[in-house]
Amino acid sequence: MKKVFVLLLFILIKVSVYAQITFEEGYFISNNGNKINCQIKNKDWLSNPIDFKYKLSQNSEVKTIGIDSVKEFGIGNTLKYIRKTVEMDNSTENIRNLTYDRNPSFQSETVFLKVLIEGKANLYYYEGKGFRRFFYSKDGLNTVRPLIYKLFLTTGNSINKNLSYRQELLDSLPCERLTFVKVQNLDYSQSDLEYYVNNFNNCDGAVVIKKVKNKVAFNLSVRAGLNLGDMEYTNNYSKGSFYNNLIGYRIGLEAEIKLPFNKQKWALFIEPSFHSLKQTKESQNLSVDVNYQSIEIPLGIRHYFFLNQNIKMNANIGYVFDFPQKSSSIVFNGSNVFDSLYPNPSNPFAGLGINYRDKLSFELRYNYSRSLLLNLNSGIIYNYLSFIVGYKLF
Repeated sequence: MKKVFVLLLFILIKVSVYAQITFEEGYFISNNGNKINCQIKNKDWLSNPIDFKYKLSQNSEVKTIGIDSVKEFGIGNTLKYIRKTVEMDNSTENIRNLTYDRNPSFQSETVFLKVLIEGKANLYYYEGKGFRRFFYSKDGLNTVRPLIYKLFLTTGNSINKNLSYRQELLDSLPCERLTFVKVQNLDYSQSDLEYYVNNFNNCDGAVVIKKVKNKVAFNLSVRAGLNLGDMEYTNNYSKGSFYNNLIGYRIGLEAEIKLPFNKQKWALFIEPSFHSLKQTKESQNLSVDVNYQSIEIPLGIRHYFFLNQNIKMNANIGYVFDFPQKSSSIVFNGSNVFDSLYPNPSNPFAGLGINYRDKLSFELRYNYSRSLLLNLNSGIIYNYLSFIVGYKLF
């Protein structure tokens, strides 16, 4: 059974990797100022790119172009990068590698900056290895300046912060309603800095832009399915399967929270569900009667892969906690071993799924070995595949 899951995992990973090679409508501006409309491979960059792949039409050759040849590029109305030479502070934010110097260590670098806001003042973002930086420009000027933020150590090895970006905003982007008190509570985060720059851009008008934090999305789904499992009995003298292809059923609710970054491709979930196994096996030397009901509570993390507008794949891992019901029994040759069951059996799991139109879902989940019998001399090992169908309520 585990081999079947591994084979399906390999196939689905190959499919998902291929599916991720998607090109979206975009453009780039070359060094001579020409704007070239094209299709760009959207890798949803975590760190700012230094190059990208593009093709001029659906069936044309895929080419790679780098930062030396491109002034600007964008994908749809959601993503835009511009090339700028800026003063970059590469100081780490890793606590173990902090120094005692509170001042940034600037180096001139040419990078692609992600455009967050354009207007009277512009806001830009850069993420490197172990640090993130924000920059701004104003009044259509070509000069892009850093907003300084740095973690450093004091003489007592306490962690302190250089928050010069707050004073920089007050001095360079003044607005009557953006008071010193408000700026003192301004975090070095995308949502807070966007709030400030948006308010500055609308300072002369009547519009007051509220600070909007990145939102999480909450989904609730009903999910049902079948479990196909194996049980194995072991003791000091022997080991062997007494059940192959043991069939049970499950039904429950899944609560999922999609995290507010990376296009909500990451999610956390909890899925309380009722499980039931009922089966009897008779042989010459063994009589086994399984009547096992439990409440399972899987906790996990999920990553989505977008195939097209209607279909997306996902992979998930997590841990499941099992709470057997008192009505459960596992009878060996007339002897019920339920009293010696683990009070809360548990095991890790891994799953692969497909979502259709963000409503229907199908998942194959492998639950690794779970020990059911609390006995030093013998044990019952249970592992199973779950075939799950879900429907999103909201």
